[in-house]
Amino acid sequence: MKPHVVMHMGISIDGRIVPSSWPEEVSAQLNDVYEQIHRDLQGDAWIVGRVTMAEFAKGEPRPAIATETFPRSTWKAPGVKKAPMPWP
Repeated sequence: MKPHVVMHMGISIDGRIVPSSWPEEVSAQLNDVYEQIHRDLQGDAWIVGRVTMAEFAKGEPRPAIATETFPRSTWKAPGVKKAPMPWP
């Protein structure tokens, strides 16, 4: 079964997505509404970017170290007649 992924976010009209600069009562109301929408949509996945996750991270960053390399290849979904362009 494919996961049900929904993207929803809260942002102000002026583009400030960091609520620390918002009035406290506005931030609290948005948080309540945001969490209720999250529950109502019943998504199976949660995806955040590196910068967003940094707000929640604890400790010192650890660099990713690859122990294996894999060749790049074009993936085509079953039933699709034309694949995307291959990697250069």
